[in-house]
Amino acid sequence: MLTHKEAKSLFDECRNKSRGYLLAHKTHIHMRGRSCAVRLYNTDIVIIRPDGTYRINTGGLRTTTTKRRMNHVLPCVVKQQNGLWSIGDSFFQDGMLVGHDGVVVGEKIPLSYACKTKREVDRYCKKFIALVLDMCVTGLIEELLAFKKYHLPNHNNKKHLNDLWWNEILDAVNENKRIGRLPYGFYHRLMKWAYLSMIERGHHDNEWCWSHIRRACNKGDCYMVRHNLQVFMRKRKVNMTQMILDKCKTDADSPSVSVSYGISEKELEMT
Repeated sequence: MLTHKEAKSLFDECRNKSRGYLLAHKTHIHMRGRSCAVRLYNTDIVIIRPDGTYRINTGGLRTTTTKRRMNHVLPCVVKQQNGLWSIGDSFFQDGMLVGHDGVVVGEKIPLSYACKTKREVDRYCKKFIALVLDMCVTGLIEELLAFKKYHLPNHNNKKHLNDLWWNEILDAVNENKRIGRLPYGFYHRLMKWAYLSMIERGHHDNEWCWSHIRRACNKGDCYMVRHNLQVFMRKRKVNMTQMILDKCKTDADSPSVSVSYGISEKELEMT
């Protein structure tokens, strides 16, 4: 734990004020008005305020290093469960305020509710991957070469996450459940995600990869496609969970949330 007085004292000791006090590797203490900021690379991950409270923010990079630096400074412990960060029984959110006693101040989302949402995301992603694999096996793998024009977006990009979850995964899975099959218009959309997952895995020789995938899928073996998609989704599941919870928090009457998850109005109000 690092108090405001201790952080300010350390900053006053450093000679180069513009660089700040070196607290750990690539981690410096800076002054932000009367508050002290613990900066990791280019992100102020913790703001220590004069009143003894701590404002925390990952900048979208929830890495092991970020968590370790926060735990070195905060009066509480940031833990990880099922891929989700938490403080006590509260779901970790960027911008949340922690008191000097280590208790989250203000509005918070219960960890149990966040875990429930994460399990729903896991199930939908698994069904979505199954639909993509089905498209590959049915011979549409030939169309994958048409997606070279697409570029891989960052896994933290909000527009990318919104498009993947609300416009692709939910639409495809719910449409398939509703009529038992997918319209032809979904084929190209599903193939696009198979292509992007391959690019993210670092397969730069596209021609060889597609030839290998095509031969495997023609034999009913989609291991490479499945593995690429699983890794692709794993990096985005936590961010999609965060996005869903934020949408529940800001728009509790959203029909897309309640219909997709069967969440009651009472549960939505609790968030």
